Amino acid sequence: MIDTFTGWTPPNPIDVVIAVSFGLLVPPRILNYAQYGGLNVHPSLLPDLRGPAPIEHAILKRRQYTGVSVQTLHPRHFDQGTILAQTPMPGHDISLSRDTPDMARVVEQQLATAGAEMLVDVLKQRKFVPPHEPVGWYAHSNGPIDHAPKITKQDRYVDFEKHTAADVIAKWNALGDLWCLLPTGERLILHDVLDPMLPDDDEHVTMKPGLFVDSDLEGFLWFRGACGKMGNVLSSTLEGGKKGQGNAKLLQLFGPPRNSSVGDMPLMRPLHRVI
Repeated sequence: MIDTFTGWTPPNPIDVVIAVSFGLLVPPRILNYAQYGGLNVHPSLLPDLRGPAPIEHAILKRRQYTGVSVQTLHPRHFDQGTILAQTPMPGHDISLSRDTPDMARVVEQQLATAGAEMLVDVLKQRKFVPPHEPVGWYAHSNGPIDHAPKITKQDRYVDFEKHTAADVIAKWNALGDLWCLLPTGERLILHDVLDPMLPDDDEHVTMKPGLFVDSDLEGFLWFRGACGKMGNVLSSTLEGGKKGQGNAKLLQLFGPPRNSSVGDMPLMRPLHRVI
């Protein structure tokens, strides 16, 4: 794989350039070598989620549906070619994969299979030969249209006072390991984040958003989001520490003193605030 087109000339003759998961804009100089220009397979319902991380942002934005678009390669802009094929309405239901381990990877594999079949169909039916017939339906569906920029380390950051429980779960589904900052300034890596397991009751209604250790279940963390709902962190790592041992370490640092009684309501779980 090349990381620049500078000084590179493709072999001749070429019928069509095909780009899949390719981060470079194919310039006109290269496209002009091909008799029929270029094609690109993009894992979203264009024009929604143009950009390098469409699958992650579909999950982050809690889209129920996404899909695949096969488009011509635009000579100057990413993801703005003519759509020659697109996942039929209403799209691929990604909500069925929600809360599964490696959700983003599962969706990626599903869309990769669908995209490969769609690309083969476009080639067999010679839809790449002008005049191009645009078939994209999503632009006329009144559905949301957003950009899908590159994922950064900051996207994985969790602020429990700003992010709802649903936000945290969506981040974990899309990006995997998350992180937050402890009062000590240390970074805590959050591995396995789950939907709320506490029932909807009034036991912890006065608790502020944050992260809590559970003195009944050693090595168990709860979080309360900005919405007031709670969830669980089954595993974590204190930056620089042994992987997976963060929960137990937090109980040592922030849990109750040994032999102390905690909580003044008989039914309230003895949770102790970390942040």
